[in-house]
Amino acid sequence: MLVHGRWSYFRVSQMILYFFYKNMIFTIPHFLFGFFCCFSGQTIFDDWYISLYNLLFTCFPLVARSIFEKDVYYKTYIQERLYELKTVKKNYPFLYSQTAKANNFDDESFFYFFFRGIFHGVLVFFINYAVFIELPILNIKGYSDDFWIFSLILFTSVVLVANLQLAIMIRYWFFLTVAAFLIPTFGIYISYLWISENIIQFPMAFTVSMLFDTHLFFFILFLAGGMVFMGEFYLNVKKMETEVLMKYFKELIVENKQKIIQSIHDKYEEKFKNKTKTQILKMVKESFGFE
Repeated sequence: MLVHGRWSYFRVSQMILYFFYKNMIFTIPHFLFGFFCCFSGQTIFDDWYISLYNLLFTCFPLVARSIFEKDVYYKTYIQERLYELKTVKKNYPFLYSQTAKANNFDDESFFYFFFRGIFHGVLVFFINYAVFIELPILNIKGYSDDFWIFSLILFTSVVLVANLQLAIMIRYWFFLTVAAFLIPTFGIYISYLWISENIIQFPMAFTVSMLFDTHLFFFILFLAGGMVFMGEFYLNVKKMETEVLMKYFKELIVENKQKIIQSIHDKYEEKFKNKTKTQILKMVKESFGFE
């Protein structure tokens, strides 16, 4: 219960919270685009991209994390051999008490992920909009941008930021977790980009080659991903600093408490020797002035 129960609770709760986050960052550009298309009903993303967002482009890393993630590792390497820490059950019962109190899946956690998804969605949309609003030419070949160029770069930014956020949240990297990011997610996404490039019935036809031919595509990805990464990195560092300080003060309090107990024990060891419990209790009451 202390180990696998906590892992299961942590994995499920984080999966649900992240699901709200990645759908908010995907939905917000749709909402904001309505203000720029006179609420005509025109979608900012192609229908196939909308369908495959949850099905393929952001699915596999989340599944891998939900299976292999560990927020507390109860084993350690000592002298090149693997030992189980027998003190976990004895000294750290709070690991299970946190699951009973639902600390990882409460209203505060939900709204934190919810509004963070909204903020990142707004950020990604306006980064793309700010670059394209007065951009007549894409590159030195004279290609001009169009609606689908803007749509593809925006959607790629959303996929990148959503998966980057998940990567920042992961605490235990397993080789299958890494593979889930590289092969099924980015591999499938890039492959589908080039498939849609060569199907003339798709609105993205002959667009992807122009996309990879302009430096703005990589610049926007770097800008959007970098801004989100720096913000999340700062928040994680601050959180780690708080946890380290709290751990230090707890250890300091425990250490001082043990020193006080040891000093009292040394002081009264000889005095209480060969005394009954009733006699010891009476002597303690007299020492502290209790009646």
